[in-house]
Amino acid sequence: MERGRLMLAKNSDNDHLFTHPVFEDFYVNEVNGTGAEEVPGYVPTRHELLPLVKYWYRRILDNDFFRFQYGGSGSTEQRIARFAPRRSRRAARAIGQEAVDQAIKEVRTQFKAEVKDDRLWDIYENGTSEQWKAVRNQSWREVFEQYAAGALARLEQVLNESPGSFVALVLHDYPDEKRRTVLISPCDSELNSVLQATGKFEMETDVSKVRTLMVDERFSNAGFIRGTRLENGECRFEFPYSEPHTTGRLFLESVAAEMTTLLHARAAAMKKHE
Repeated sequence: MERGRLMLAKNSDNDHLFTHPVFEDFYVNEVNGTGAEEVPGYVPTRHELLPLVKYWYRRILDNDFFRFQYGGSGSTEQRIARFAPRRSRRAARAIGQEAVDQAIKEVRTQFKAEVKDDRLWDIYENGTSEQWKAVRNQSWREVFEQYAAGALARLEQVLNESPGSFVALVLHDYPDEKRRTVLISPCDSELNSVLQATGKFEMETDVSKVRTLMVDERFSNAGFIRGTRLENGECRFEFPYSEPHTTGRLFLESVAAEMTTLLHARAAAMKKHE
C-alpha cells in the first residue's frame, strides 16, 4: 500500500475505499490511486472485458489462497477484496453473468493447476476450520524452517570471519522484547556463564536447540553481535548482518550495552583478585 493524499482518484466502484481512522492517507494504486482513474475516451469491447474479469478474479483468488495458507491479510488486500467484486458485477451487467462465470471457472482451473496439490486444493474448497488451521501451521513451519536455516548459515559465516572474536546470535519475539535467547560462540564460554547468571537472558549454546526455538516457538527476529576485545580490556561491538529495521537494531544495541556492562564488571572483579 502506498501513501499520499494527492494521489487519490475517484471512479465508479471505489466508494468508501478512501478513508480509514488511522490510514486515511494511504491508497492502493489500482483501487483508488492514479491507476484507478477512468479513461472516458476508451470504451472496452466485449472481448477486452473478459481478460479484465479474469484479472480481478485472479487478484481475489491470490489474496484468498494466501489467507487460507497463512491466515492473514492487510489493508491492501481488504481494499482489493471490496473493489474487485464490484468490477466483476459491473462486467456481468454489461456482458452477462454466464460469460463472467465462465471466465471465473477458467481462472480457478488454471490456479488449481498452479497449486499442483489436489489435496491442498480440496481442503481450500471443502476443508473444515481444523483442516485450514493445520495447513496454516504447516505453512508457517516451512517459513520458519527457511528462516532458521538462513540465520544459522549467517552465524557460521560470521564465526568463520571472526576467529578472534566472540559472536552472539540474539533471538527475540517481537513485540515482546522481554524474552531473549542468546547463543554465544564457544570461544567465550565464560561470558556465556556471566550472562546466564544475570537471569536476564535465556542462554543456549546448542545450535540444534536454537534452531528448534526458531522453528517451533517462531522467534520472529534474529541478529548478530560481534565483540572484539581491545588491548585495554574493553570491547568493541559490531552488528554484522543485523536486522535492517530500527526496532531490531535498537534491540541488539541494548543487548550489546548490557554485555559491555557485564564485561566491565568482570574486568573490575578480576583486578581485585590480582
